[in-house]
Amino acid sequence: MTAGTEAPEPSASSPRRRVLVVDDDAEQLEELVELFNEAGISAASAKGASEALEMLATVNPQLMLVDIKMPGIDGIKLAGFARSLDRRVAVVLMSGDWHAAEESRDRDDGIFAVVTKPLDPAWLVETARALTV
Repeated sequence: MTAGTEAPEPSASSPRRRVLVVDDDAEQLEELVELFNEAGISAASAKGASEALEMLATVNPQLMLVDIKMPGIDGIKLAGFARSLDRRVAVVLMSGDWHAAEESRDRDDGIFAVVTKPLDPAWLVETARALTV
């Protein structure tokens, strides 16, 4: 699946789980969207915050998995904007930079979790299932 595309909608009998994955790393995006789709979770991807901002209204995510460090608008600002539009959206920040992740953990802005890369696929799927029901 390419960046900026949305997975097919689940069937009427399956739950409508929606995840938006935002990262400037195309390979990471593809892996995460594939992980969620294989688990039966509808996932869309955005290659960066600008693309994610354009998609927020149409994707209407229940969960956003957002890279902290991206060119332009960083993940923390994107998460804040998304939560200002819909307080119900859960946000998980991710980073390959341990220090950036630690600094983000100290924030009190409604972020559900901050995780470091490499990501734990089982935790991601379990968390997505719990937050997108």
